[in-house]
Amino acid sequence: MKHCGVSFFGHRYEAMWVRGERLGSNNPFRLLAEGFPGGAQDMGDRTLVVVGSSRTNGAAGFVILEDQVNRVSHDSAGGEELLDHSCRIATAAQPKT
Repeated sequence: MKHCGVSFFGHRYEAMWVRGERLGSNNPFRLLAEGFPGGAQDMGDRTLVVVGSSRTNGAAGFVILEDQVNRVSHDSAGGEELLDHSCRIATAAQPKT
């Protein structure tokens, strides 16, 4: 599958788009292992983030983000930095009383 690079919080992630309302047979770990150079050999040094999304044309799917530990640049490949721990998006959707 085709992927491209994106940056968040000063870290570079490789992003892959998977089409569909469900992942189904698209196992994100298998996609990482087979779709990224060295993915199967050093999976323990990688992070994997899966986000449900839709494209501007309305097509449903998932963005799979991958980052690899880089000890030289002190990149610990922590996908947790992308989490919204306060769930702002969930509270923003609630009606105000």
